[in-house]
Amino acid sequence: MSPSGQSGDPVLVIAPPWKGGPQAVVAEAGGWVVSPVNAPMSVLATGASQDAFKSAGAWFLLDPGALSFFCGTG
Repeated sequence: MSPSGQSGDPVLVIAPPWKGGPQAVVAEAGGWVVSPVNAPMSVLATGASQDAFKSAGAWFLLDPGALSFFCGTG
């Protein structure tokens, strides 16, 4: 799975839990968190490019559809 790469599309940002966690990565990339609940190593975010998220420290960027796999609902 891979995100579309458009800065307006939501993406699942997987990032290390230290130094502010994925929320800090999203903020540094210039994006914003859109998920109502955040996990220790992931958030649903938008507002920045794939390159910006990766440069800010994201480990992986996944399509939001991956949430159903990780949460056991799919």
